[in-house]
Amino acid sequence: MNSRKEFGRRGIDETRTKRNPVYIGAQHYTAPAKSEQSSSFQDDDDVSIGTILLNSIAFIFSFEGRLGRAMYWYLHTIHILILIFFVALMFSNEHLKDYTFLEFFSEYFWLMPFVFLNSLFSWSVTVRRMHDRGVSGYWVFSWFIPIAGSIILLVQTFKNMFFAGTQGRNKYGI
Repeated sequence: MNSRKEFGRRGIDETRTKRNPVYIGAQHYTAPAKSEQSSSFQDDDDVSIGTILLNSIAFIFSFEGRLGRAMYWYLHTIHILILIFFVALMFSNEHLKDYTFLEFFSEYFWLMPFVFLNSLFSWSVTVRRMHDRGVSGYWVFSWFIPIAGSIILLVQTFKNMFFAGTQGRNKYGI
């Protein structure tokens, strides 16, 4: 068996390890094939655009499970592009420097739900990436500590971006 880890994989095939419950002596147990009746999508009529959109939204804002490095990079790139769009939209106003705080807030109040959803999206991606590394997602709340939170944020971001996740299963999933 080749023990070299390929880029993008979470370790060696688990069916060949003794810690996996499907390992039986020298033989490898293969799960029986699913019948067509037990399939969640029996035909194309079960899949609708609404179902796909709801599943996508549930994935984006879910704090459970794990997220690999590549998907973390992709989703954070999307997050940064959305932020750039909103900042460019806000500062495209030529009279921005003449606004008081209340005028600015009342002018751009409609952006607040989008900023909140974008922040929630970023936090869910970060928490799932931390789960992949075997770290609790509650570490996100340490970012609110005044000075130490900035240091913790930088260290966690560096680890999320460049460190591999745990191989195989951990307490947050496969």
